[in-house]
Amino acid sequence: MASTKTGQYAKITTKVGSASAVELAKLREWSVSVESEKIDATVAGDTWARNLTGVLSWSGEATCVDADPYWLDLVNATTPVTIDFFDNEDDPKPKYRGTALIDFERTTPYDDLIETKVTFTGDGALVDGSTLTP
Repeated sequence: MASTKTGQYAKITTKVGSASAVELAKLREWSVSVESEKIDATVAGDTWARNLTGVLSWSGEATCVDADPYWLDLVNATTPVTIDFFDNEDDPKPKYRGTALIDFERTTPYDDLIETKVTFTGDGALVDGSTLTP
């Protein structure tokens, strides 16, 4: 049975090209979604709909309260980044790794912390981190 965890110590690191990985500071949460394109294969006379699996895709997002605006502006939607998603900051390997383009939205409420929401659009496979070599 899998152990129960909280996301209290989760982290995300990003890397552009051969540069060193940078942690998204003061992360509040991250999420990843994997989807498959559904191809309708139903033909006349079928009682039930039939579908084939098409192209896979992934996307994700993270919310943080301290993100470097210079770094976000530099890579915003123009440069693919390598992203490692960790369940816990002490995990030796990420839960997932993928390459993606990013977009971000910054909100500055008068009565709360300033937050930056970073959205990732996958460019290729999202890999199970347990299969990675150090």
